[in-house]
Amino acid sequence: MDIHGYDNIEEAFPVIKELFENKWHSSFEYNYEDMTRFTGSELPEDITSHYSFKAYVYYIMTLYDIVAYRSPRDVLPKDIVSEAVEWDRNGGQCIYLASLLYALFLEDKVAREDQMVFCQGMYSHMCREDFPMGLLLGGEHSGLHAWIEIEGAVVDISIRQEEDFFDFKGEPYIIGKVPDGLTMMGYRETKDVAKKYCRDAAKKANTYYLEWIKKHRIAAYENFLKYLEGQIRSAKG
Repeated sequence: MDIHGYDNIEEAFPVIKELFENKWHSSFEYNYEDMTRFTGSELPEDITSHYSFKAYVYYIMTLYDIVAYRSPRDVLPKDIVSEAVEWDRNGGQCIYLASLLYALFLEDKVAREDQMVFCQGMYSHMCREDFPMGLLLGGEHSGLHAWIEIEGAVVDISIRQEEDFFDFKGEPYIIGKVPDGLTMMGYRETKDVAKKYCRDAAKKANTYYLEWIKKHRIAAYENFLKYLEGQIRSAKG
């Protein structure tokens, strides 16, 4: 959820706090003075080289592209697409994608529970002046946000929503370090918060968590296989 009309993070914070308290999950009271600034670091090679890492990151990217109307909706199962779209319409796209990626990484042991943290808070940046939407909004652009942190590295796919407003000077997502000019402030949540979001999604899908995550694992691998097959065809010309 984006927030406009505030001069800085401190002014926008009460709105973010109210949303987390009344609409989403948190395990403790959010206070401005307790916020941590996340700058990220290089993601460890044992994480990026894990056989499931690319498949799951690509899956989350595909889900984002679908809800952002950047990819056709028939590339993934209809029930999964409907689930992602519902979370997006409810203003929780970043929460859904971050908690799902957290669960997938845990399920295939891409990262251990003691290495990975589900984070909630907000982002903020000045709007870029070389793009129509940035010019239209102007000033500082802030919003409620969620991401994961693995051994100090930030992994955030849904921040791509800001590419029309912020110049990433590279790929419009974060795997490692937070780009200069983008401020990410928030809290390291307990492991139970991410799990609550996943259980919420499973409940809405009228299934149990284990069946829900199994469905997403299968969809992720099938999706990545299609991507690899496309890459092979392109290489062959």
